[in-house]
Amino acid sequence: LYGYTAHEMVGRPIETIVPEELFGETQFILREVLQGRAVAPYDTERLTKDGRRVAVSIAVSPLLDASGKVIGASTIARDITERLAAEADRVWTQRLIEQSADAIIALDADARITTWNPAAEQLFGYSAAEAMGQLGTDVAAAADSQEQVEVSAAVLGAGATRRYEAKRRHRDGSELTVQISIGPLTGPDGSPNGAVVS
Repeated sequence: LYGYTAHEMVGRPIETIVPEELFGETQFILREVLQGRAVAPYDTERLTKDGRRVAVSIAVSPLLDASGKVIGASTIARDITERLAAEADRVWTQRLIEQSADAIIALDADARITTWNPAAEQLFGYSAAEAMGQLGTDVAAAADSQEQVEVSAAVLGAGATRRYEAKRRHRDGSELTVQISIGPLTGPDGSPNGAVVS
């Protein structure tokens, strides 16, 4: 994780791998450990041998001798770089969806709405709170049976992305003519678990 061998690190201060601005964090941990208290896992940064910063999750527990006296600390550190990158990607994707000028709607395997962005709110007149969990065909109703088949095929992952023009109805009852793109939404293993509509 840090790039040092045991020979290089044994006997050196822990600050060797702690960024200077986080020295206060180390002092806090030391005080907690000396009081016999464990420090719950928390996210922070450490330095590698070549000077890079690595994001880690750290948990620290006091080491006690036979009489119960604190004689040291045990630290468990996990590299969380990939987790943080995945979280950043999720945040970025969510921003793209929320700020899109196009209505974006996601349906789960039961064709119920799981994503309803602000553009969908504006287009159809239903808030996200009202739309979430509803059947997509109830809130943004498909006009005919053939389109129902298209929606079902997309949800089941049985068809490629389709684009077409269709009639829809706003919450206030007015009719809308919209361009629709609908395709299967797959899970991490590639299996279909819903559909995305825009």
